[in-house]
Amino acid sequence: MYAVLHAVSRLMECPQSDSHGLSDAVAEALAEEPRLSMATRLGLVALASRIESGDPAECARRWLHSFRATPESSLHLRDHPGGYARAGTLPHSYLPALLETLARDDEPHAIEALVACAPALREMAEALARQRDPYALLPLALLELLASRLH
Repeated sequence: MYAVLHAVSRLMECPQSDSHGLSDAVAEALAEEPRLSMATRLGLVALASRIESGDPAECARRWLHSFRATPESSLHLRDHPGGYARAGTLPHSYLPALLETLARDDEPHAIEALVACAPALREMAEALARQRDPYALLPLALLELLASRLH
């Protein structure tokens, strides 16, 4: 679970000018992850490859459009309905930072934190999916991971 959280947090961060090796790192992190479907794993690697091979300025613009266009797609939990309450119980309100923290935490606590984030993740996934945004896969992957751990 920890490798997935780290990989998704890297993909959620604003693309940097030097993203060399991102797709290889994501592929390696997800290679042996049975809790995500093969389609999800391949989709995450494809997104990483798109970010890695794309023009850095265009990737950053796309990221801004994806995660700043509407409150529903915000990476800040405090921007989501009920987010202030959830943000107060979590170590970080900014989702990529939270995922990095959870990647180093014990699994029961990480699952508990993801459960607290689930409404915001669903809202984000739906908002991005309505726009046919490839970043919609990121919150969906977290929800899929959470569902696999709870069932």
